[in-house]
Amino acid sequence: MSWKDVQKYFNGGGVCFTHQPGYDYRMNCVFTDGVPSAVLEIEVQSPAWFTFVISQDDRRCQVNASEYKPVMISIAEPVEGDMYKVVMNSSANGARPTSDKWTFLQARDISLIHKLDVGKYIVVPRIMPLDDPIEPVPYVLGMICNKEVGNGDVSVMFKRLDAGNRVFENFPKFEPELMEVEQPVQYQKRAPGEGFPMTQMGEELL
Repeated sequence: MSWKDVQKYFNGGGVCFTHQPGYDYRMNCVFTDGVPSAVLEIEVQSPAWFTFVISQDDRRCQVNASEYKPVMISIAEPVEGDMYKVVMNSSANGARPTSDKWTFLQARDISLIHKLDVGKYIVVPRIMPLDDPIEPVPYVLGMICNKEVGNGDVSVMFKRLDAGNRVFENFPKFEPELMEVEQPVQYQKRAPGEGFPMTQMGEELL
């Protein structure tokens, strides 16, 4: 395909990263008043590679389509007492998360790729806070891991943060005070070699 045709028929591109094996999980979520319907409480028993992705609805070729909302992914880990600290945020380069910048990207897909060591983590999907109220913003939170969740190496629980939590004001340290999700989360799981994903509902990934 010529570069001229590429520019004509495509409005974006990307680089494909692979981890072998790759267990693919996709969770249906929504931002309401800037707050995600679910965050991920992750416990890692042995080091594992993770790719986290926020995907917004594809609006290409739609009439009067609104722009994509600026979003970001934050990962926090415990530091002292009940406090957690944001240790990395997504950036324009999914393979190079940053520990000291909060960058909201206006894109259909944003990602964060990182190897997590043994420990506990909270993954917080973020949307840029706005002065004017906005309609709920649906999105898919993707997680690809080279180890199967629920098999002893990695566990993932769906939790919820209060709208007044300081993490939504870009404070690096915060007390999560995690709550149960308001309703079970619908998610899909596709194991290596499987042709089609399996759809489930629950308060944790299995």
